[in-house]
Amino acid sequence: MTTTALAASSIAAAPVPAVATRSHRAMLDVARLLAAYGIVWLHAVRSDTLARWQALGRFAVPFFVFAAVFFVFEGLRRQPARNFAGYARSRFVRLYLPFLAWSGIYLAFKAAKAALLPEQPNVFPGLSILWVGSFYHLWFIPFVMVVSLVAFLTAKVTLGRPGLEQCVAVAALGEGLLLALMPSSAGGLLAQGYGRLVADALPAACWAVALAILLRHPAMQYVERSAASVAALALAAVCTVWTWQAGSVRLAGTLAGLGFMIAALGPMPGAWMGRLTRLGPLAYGIYFSHLLWIKVFEAAAARLGWDVCWQLDLASFAASAVLSTLLAWALSRWRWTRWLVV
Repeated sequence: MTTTALAASSIAAAPVPAVATRSHRAMLDVARLLAAYGIVWLHAVRSDTLARWQALGRFAVPFFVFAAVFFVFEGLRRQPARNFAGYARSRFVRLYLPFLAWSGIYLAFKAAKAALLPEQPNVFPGLSILWVGSFYHLWFIPFVMVVSLVAFLTAKVTLGRPGLEQCVAVAALGEGLLLALMPSSAGGLLAQGYGRLVADALPAACWAVALAILLRHPAMQYVERSAASVAALALAAVCTVWTWQAGSVRLAGTLAGLGFMIAALGPMPGAWMGRLTRLGPLAYGIYFSHLLWIKVFEAAAARLGWDVCWQLDLASFAASAVLSTLLAWALSRWRWTRWLVV
């Protein structure tokens, strides 16, 4: 469906679809957990043998961006009177304070590693720790906080104004496509390092705004049906194969994340998967903590003189996935540490 086909009157009169009013979206919890394990997989693989198989986790960062913006728009629909100052304060407490705490934890880990294994590489950050953290995966937390704040302002201005909603959706779709097609080799701040990571995530941020607006259209009720979930997963699978063949492709990763997000808005495929929903809230803690275990595993392997190989990759992934889940669960059980992981 194109945004030009949206009728202003129908948007204004349409009730929020069932997909946006469920008291609890079980598939989103499952999807968050799977995406967290996708991140673990990305960071656990080091061998050339499995390098191409990192494509299996490329959907995860775009998916988390889509999910963050979706919840911003949905939250403002439920509480239209909420002001920006209150929301910004909640995002600071929910995202930035744990980010600083985990940056401190990873600094302590680096200090311990430097003392115990001085022959192994170690990089200590400077002032950039305030926006990228002390370990390379932490960059995403300040980024998604800024994206959430921009999405809140966008939603506050556009919701309930059909004409403006259409314009913003079209602009977001176009901007996201331009960013997705921008060559990775293009110069400037978005060419390498932290800038490259931001550039890879920005298309999802733009398309997420468009998706959140489009979900208000009556036709989007079909998103909650099984057929739509199957089609969305097929899109994610095709784009994953594309990434496997061509390497990290910004457009392919973004489309894979979009497909996974649409599938997450659909129905639970079976009761057997419903058991995973209780672990969904731990995705946040898994994301924060998994690199502790991966780096401990890598440091131990290097100390023992084990060469990098696919067997070690699989062992690192399995151990880190299990241990980060257990740590997130344990921290979530104590009220003094719960804020770090949920």
